[in-house]
Amino acid sequence: MNLKPIAAALVLTSTLCAAPVYAVDGFTINVGSSDDKIDLYRAAARFQWDKKWFEEGNWFLGGHYELGLMYMENSSDTVNTTNAASDLYAISFTPVFRLQRYALDSGIAPFIEAGIGAAYLSEDKVQNDSPQGADLGGNLQFENKVSAGLLFGEQQQYEVAINYFHYSNAGLEEPNDGIDSFSLSFSMWY
Repeated sequence: MNLKPIAAALVLTSTLCAAPVYAVDGFTINVGSSDDKIDLYRAAARFQWDKKWFEEGNWFLGGHYELGLMYMENSSDTVNTTNAASDLYAISFTPVFRLQRYALDSGIAPFIEAGIGAAYLSEDKVQNDSPQGADLGGNLQFENKVSAGLLFGEQQQYEVAINYFHYSNAGLEEPNDGIDSFSLSFSMWY
């Protein structure tokens, strides 16, 4: 097991724990993989929006920004025939809209969320389960995110979610293989 992504996530998490200094409202850690054998490790600082919309019923619309660091690595045994990297690092910034229910009597608050942001990847080609690897066409990518999860705790300060991430350049450059991955996340709000 490669401990580099776990160590990077722990360093970022410990840095984010100094919330008053950086005005960070929370953090999230994701672990996941893609169908084509690329593992994903992501940690992000969260900055809550001060605005909520449609608060009249049981649900409201809000959101936050995510400033993320990511590590992806090939977990396939396929022999790569190109110069695709076996791993890559990325930084991303994504505004996320969240439709959230006010807490139920049990203290749990379900939500769904979606966001489209920008990501800069250290490599434009990464190995996967095909001999050619994934050619992303460039280092600048869009980060698309869709999640569903639950907030819990006395003040709904903890969160678990299942997430779908898509990275691609939206056809701005060719080729545009893109990367699709699913992950589980744990988050904490301050």
